Amino acid sequence: MAKYTPSRKLPDGIITAERMLQNQVTFYGTDQSISVQKGTFLLTTLVADGSGSVTIKDGDGNTMLTGVTSFTQDHVPLRCDSGIQITGDVAFAVGSAFPGVFNE
Repeated sequence: MAKYTPSRKLPDGIITAERMLQNQVTFYGTDQSISVQKGTFLLTTLVADGSGSVTIKDGDGNTMLTGVTSFTQDHVPLRCDSGIQITGDVAFAVGSAFPGVFNE
């Protein structure tokens, strides 16, 4: 699989621990998606339900990861511009949405 490189640069100082907590989203279920207008979603934790796996795409439909059963990354979360789309059954997922950080 080709390496994913975001096409937009995040403005400096946007992502802070305080803002990560203020913008935190927790979700579960089948085929989940969160749209983020002119912004990004940072995924920190995901656990697939049962023995299955999930596919993670950004809001523009670019595949980020496939075959994921669990994911935890507090220090460098998975960046999904324009939101996140998860195909499969999610037992638990946590991330933070940052709308309006891009000017285009």
